[in-house]
Amino acid sequence: FTLKAGQIAAFFPGIVGTDYQITETLSEANQELWFCDGPAVSGTLPAKGASKAIVNYYRWKDLYLTKKITHQEQKDYDKSPVPFTFKITRTGSAGNGWLENVEWALLDENGKETERKPIGDDGTISCICGGKTIKITGLEAGVTYRIEEIDIPELYACKNPGVTVVMPPRSGKQDITITNDYLMRPLSVTKTVVAGEEGRETAYT
Repeated sequence: FTLKAGQIAAFFPGIVGTDYQITETLSEANQELWFCDGPAVSGTLPAKGASKAIVNYYRWKDLYLTKKITHQEQKDYDKSPVPFTFKITRTGSAGNGWLENVEWALLDENGKETERKPIGDDGTISCICGGKTIKITGLEAGVTYRIEEIDIPELYACKNPGVTVVMPPRSGKQDITITNDYLMRPLSVTKTVVAGEEGRETAYT
């Protein structure tokens, strides 16, 4: 028998004390999209009947990459924005390789996606994203990924250029933050002038 998400089927396997087992079988196409935490449920039928659920998880997850900048106001960055570049690779048992069907989009101030774009052939993303978040879609559950900032812009030292994450099997997303420190600093100079016989001081800044 076949069920769609959220549907319920009722069965009458026998009298009280009857043993039962229900096993989900995923087609090859469905295995590309979903995985099952426990494909079989079983038990012994009680007097008032039994209720069982089989849960599937979507295999492809989202990574939210936030670019944080310290020692620079957002308005000052927006006046002269610079792009940041990141490289994503699969690591561990999954091995390195091409990231198929991976796309990314910059989120606006309301958290909504802008235009989706495919990841670069070399696994790179480059955009003006200071103080913003990039949503990366199509990363596989349970797989370890390495996200590194490369080609770091002048005057923006990176505090944590590399982050390693495991995409969560039972959650829809993973959040990371990569922080850059703006190296330019303001300098305040005070000039004190002593004038007159009384030695009064006047300060100029």
